[in-house]
Amino acid sequence: MGEADDGSKSKRVVFVTVGTTCFDSLVRAVDTQEVREALFKKGYTHLVIQMGRGSYIPTKSTGEDGSLSVDYFTFSSSIAEFLKSASLVISHAGSGSIFETLRLRKPLIVVVNEDLMDNHQSELAEELAERKHLFCARPQTLYETISAMDLGSLVAYQPGDATPVAKFINSETSVFPPGNHEDLPVSPPQDDDQRLQEPEPVNLHPPLDGIRKWKRLHLGVIQTGIFHVADKVRKYVTCKVGVWLLAWTAGGVAAMVLVSILQRRVLIWWRRRMQRGSSRSSSKESLMLVIREKDKKIDQLLLQMAQMNEILLARRRVPVIQVK
Repeated sequence: MGEADDGSKSKRVVFVTVGTTCFDSLVRAVDTQEVREALFKKGYTHLVIQMGRGSYIPTKSTGEDGSLSVDYFTFSSSIAEFLKSASLVISHAGSGSIFETLRLRKPLIVVVNEDLMDNHQSELAEELAERKHLFCARPQTLYETISAMDLGSLVAYQPGDATPVAKFINSETSVFPPGNHEDLPVSPPQDDDQRLQEPEPVNLHPPLDGIRKWKRLHLGVIQTGIFHVADKVRKYVTCKVGVWLLAWTAGGVAAMVLVSILQRRVLIWWRRRMQRGSSRSSSKESLMLVIREKDKKIDQLLLQMAQMNEILLARRRVPVIQVK
């Protein structure tokens, strides 16, 4: 099995991706002789490494001496083709890369970056590993994971209907206003002339009864590999709020909606505040506290999305928004 007609091994590719970040410890781990030999013993013939912004350069090999062929690159406009052609994927713990690989039903080893502070990504990887959708490792345990892995033990990931998840996100973030908000009809603009004007800067000191609304402002920025989840990245909508709608199709329509918002507006507002000379250190500290709080809330929301998506049953098809 795995042999070509001429007795040589058929091509089996291991694709390693670190996303847009620097993850040198993972690149170093797959570049060790023991990991290369372990992959070769498992029947893999080629190792392709997407090294991102890292400074460590792996060693190339043509494989002409009967060993593993190794190549690398920094970035690509799309890694979809690399994922599709891979027999095994070794990935960082970004939710985008994880779910895109699982959607393609590729065997996956997720390597957690322990250098990241407040590493919520490990929780997602460990949860999916417990459900046997993937293998979870650290850079220092990658060799043991490869040597012991049994691909036959993996359970295919079945994405469910994300409509309830999308509704939950909408209710939490209010990115898309409900159709009957406060019993008033709300309709989207029909053309460019009807787009909303830029609102006034947000007051940094809201009244006490408005604290809850203030906390619901979209100050978090999702900076993981979400950009690799979608094959299609859509445009910014109302007031340049960043909204990414990802539509997945696999034997039906399955979608997950992730939201990335308001960093640009906060920076513009902050610069205006500084130019007016009315900025104070206490104001800046309170703003950063709110930003960190929202970052944490959105991180938790991502994990909840992954868990909820497992148990929700499809009752109706997810409407796909076509952007003209």
